[in-house]
Amino acid sequence: MRLTLALVLALNAASCQSVRSKLESEDQPFDFCSRSDRYPNNFDRSVWSAETVQNALGFLTEDPRLKGKATSAYAVSYRRMTAARDQARCHSGVLVDKSEAMNLLTHELADIMTRWYITETKLCLNDKLGNSNGFCGLYQRAVKDNYDSLSVAMANTAVYLSSHIAWSLSAVAYNDEFWDHFPDAATHHTRGPLEPALAARKTWLRDFKPSYDRFNEFLGNSLEVVAKALEDAGLLRDHVLLASTHISKILPCKAKFFSGIRDKSFSAALDILDLNQPEYHPMLRRDRTRYVLNYTEFAQTTDNSSVPASVQASEDFALTALASPAARLTYRELLGGKTDFVFKCDTM
Repeated sequence: MRLTLALVLALNAASCQSVRSKLESEDQPFDFCSRSDRYPNNFDRSVWSAETVQNALGFLTEDPRLKGKATSAYAVSYRRMTAARDQARCHSGVLVDKSEAMNLLTHELADIMTRWYITETKLCLNDKLGNSNGFCGLYQRAVKDNYDSLSVAMANTAVYLSSHIAWSLSAVAYNDEFWDHFPDAATHHTRGPLEPALAARKTWLRDFKPSYDRFNEFLGNSLEVVAKALEDAGLLRDHVLLASTHISKILPCKAKFFSGIRDKSFSAALDILDLNQPEYHPMLRRDRTRYVLNYTEFAQTTDNSSVPASVQASEDFALTALASPAARLTYRELLGGKTDFVFKCDTM
């Protein structure tokens, strides 16, 4: 009898341990640093692991419509940058916050930005997007005007750091599935009006700003990664290769420079949330009374009232600040042109 009871207790303990392990492994699907590698899947509700991100970007750079062409420059350089970014936001990396809640927000924002860049690029290559802004609009202009690889990389970086951040950060706030696992019950929303939960989420986003700002210095210190990635891929030649060696001259302000762009993007994201119109958000889909991310298609809104002017203004500002100096430097110093444009830190 004692042996039987002991066996039952042992089996129960093992069962509880199994359930506990299962809960621990499934309870936080948004902890990037604990994710394991898996094949890229647009229907995956959890954040992608670092390996999955690299695999998905690798597939994109090998797309025959991009491979070896100047228009592949951003995909190539972005893959190298994300590897550095993802390493820096785990364990003792420079982007790790002391607050686990802030780390979760960092992981969700990074995941949305990466996966939506891939989604939008694929849809654009398949002629399923017709907008003149964002990554697709830039791709269309690059093909039409025969952009060189450095111009492609810099201009896409401008879009990524501006309107793409605005849409992605606001998508973080609207994604009910993410907040289901967030350590603040006030942010949870299962049914009924979204406004109370959204108000709590916006408070967290404002508190997230210092963690968000930490990326400015990281970006400023990683500029040479872009040129190196393009050079390794054989996408920089002649005068463009020489221009890439002067990136520090193109962007002399580094952290402050990126802060000027990303501050506007952060404000634009809050402007999107102030409209409280998740039904018009291009990265979301409705699931009964809730909103979740949609990585399979980019739902272009036809209602201009659902797009704050600050979103497009942030993109225009970034393109002027980030892309134009590179083009002018190439023209002035390498092709013999003349211009009185001088980019200074106080341009911000």
